[in-house]
Amino acid sequence: MRHTVEELVRRITVMRDKAVILSNLRNEFIYSDKDYDRVACENILADIQTMALLIANDKENGMPSEADPE
Repeated sequence: MRHTVEELVRRITVMRDKAVILSNLRNEFIYSDKDYDRVACENILADIQTMALLIANDKENGMPSEADPE
């Protein structure tokens, strides 16, 4: 991992927050006759997917130990 575990937690938290926003945006229009903002939803989803890909590709020679400098 090139980044610390704390950075990983922060990124995952941001992904979760974006997923909640996406869910709320979609659910806001479930019981109404209005259409949801599809472009906004697609953009949020793309952000989440990009962050997931960055996390998946964040590889190095294993996890750093506490003694390893960053």
